[in-house]
Amino acid sequence: MQFIESALPAVFIWSNTTVFYSLRNNSKNGKLQINGDKNLSNAVEGSTIHQIIFDHKLHIVIKMVNNLILFGTVGINTLVRLHVWERHDSNIILYSNLLSQIFVIKLVNSVIQEYEYPLETEIYSTLSMQSKPKCPFQQFKHNLEYPIYYLDMGESLHFWAEIIYKQESGLQIEIIDHNKNLLNWMTNYSYQITAHFYTRTKLVFYNRKRFGCPIRVYYKTPFKPILELYLGEKFISNVSANYILWEEEERTDFYYNTTMLQVGCQQEAQTWENMLATHKTQRKRKDVWGPWNYRSCFEAHGSVKSMDRPYEILNSTGSMYLTWPNDHTGVYLFTVKIVDPNFSFCELTAEFAIETYGVIIRYSVCKKVTFQTGQYASVSALNSMK
Repeated sequence: MQFIESALPAVFIWSNTTVFYSLRNNSKNGKLQINGDKNLSNAVEGSTIHQIIFDHKLHIVIKMVNNLILFGTVGINTLVRLHVWERHDSNIILYSNLLSQIFVIKLVNSVIQEYEYPLETEIYSTLSMQSKPKCPFQQFKHNLEYPIYYLDMGESLHFWAEIIYKQESGLQIEIIDHNKNLLNWMTNYSYQITAHFYTRTKLVFYNRKRFGCPIRVYYKTPFKPILELYLGEKFISNVSANYILWEEEERTDFYYNTTMLQVGCQQEAQTWENMLATHKTQRKRKDVWGPWNYRSCFEAHGSVKSMDRPYEILNSTGSMYLTWPNDHTGVYLFTVKIVDPNFSFCELTAEFAIETYGVIIRYSVCKKVTFQTGQYASVSALNSMK
């Protein structure tokens, strides 16, 4: 068994003949295969798996008992068989160093020998002999000079990369990072689909000191924040009162799972739409809706014309949750506010960030894709939501 990135996002498990994988929190899983066969033994003269190595470039090198070698990349389920390198009866093992160099350790007449295995040369040599080698992209450029950079406090690293995909091949861009609490990231993706002259730009930038580390939520999983009341650093109690929330960047691509009718309202409940329409002179949402003007929909009878609209008031005991779009992911910056006038004399708010994941986006007409990323290394106090 081998964990990639960390125990949560990705894992590889193998038997003598088969390699199973689970990537992106189990949003992509299956078995590695060669020539469409998931039983790797059939491609290596009936031998079995002896050793699997994952290097820092996310390469996969599988050594069989008979010393035949298979090669692949994390995220791609197809393997290739490399040229024969050692005799079937040679006593060897492989290992990878921090520079992703593969070395062969060989025992010859009780003497240990070591030499570097030319992995990239063997890959190019093998692929050049295939009739139609397939590559998911036409061009990949970047400005990184070294495979590893060492950053100290206060230092930063700026880098860019450009990928040009073949038309109608689909695309997916993923940046894998470790120990997010050590680095501040600013990432910019720019998508250009030239066939239909379509451009999409996505900028993700927010104040981590204010919103804390994002809570990662699978896009099919409903979500409801659990609120706790603190006096300074002292825990007071869990919050069971009604509360509302809004997205600071005015995103509206999240949804409430229940309607006014489903929760049993006796009249139309308050919503952001009618509260904003009523208080047009207020510029900030925090001044539009709060304990001073909160009205329960369960206490009195009134208009019931639009009871099929979403119920936008949450609490810890009800069945109300947030749900997410199934065609894209995103980062949401929420402010939550207690509106129950009987809970406290104080104005109680909290801020937190949500990062959804798991959607696999495929474009049927994409031709060119570029993205730029910037990585900043610094140490700052990150506040978790309370």
